[in-house]
Amino acid sequence: MTNFQDILNKPLDEIDRPSPLPVGTYLTIVDGMPTTGELGKNKNGAAIFNLKFMQNMPDVDQRALLDALKGKSLSERSIKYTLWLTDDAAWRAKQFLRDHLQIEGGKTLSELCSMAMGRQVMVTLGHQASDDGQAIYNNVKATAKV
Repeated sequence: MTNFQDILNKPLDEIDRPSPLPVGTYLTIVDGMPTTGELGKNKNGAAIFNLKFMQNMPDVDQRALLDALKGKSLSERSIKYTLWLTDDAAWRAKQFLRDHLQIEGGKTLSELCSMAMGRQVMVTLGHQASDDGQAIYNNVKATAKV
């Protein structure tokens, strides 16, 4: 893993925008504890999970994947998955934690979040244009149990 000082000392001509991974289904693992906070213009509560890619499924274009990785390993890539913590969206957090990550035993979302690290989950990636239309980014369209 690259550290902060290595990035600061990297020559500018070696810094490129990462290419988005091709759309499709990937096996991921929850890497670390989720962070929580208030996000967006309405300052809604959110839990943000870092999902590290482990393997692509057959629906992913292999050639496009190799092009996007630029010689690196898929496991070097990750994506943030945001779950909104509002009354209307809490059911999604429950579904992700209990059904998709298959965490048992917790009685609250907080307890389930504390047990998420290291759990595997399938994600379906999509593409989204940046607000200025200058870049394409990955986003998690759906999650499912392994």
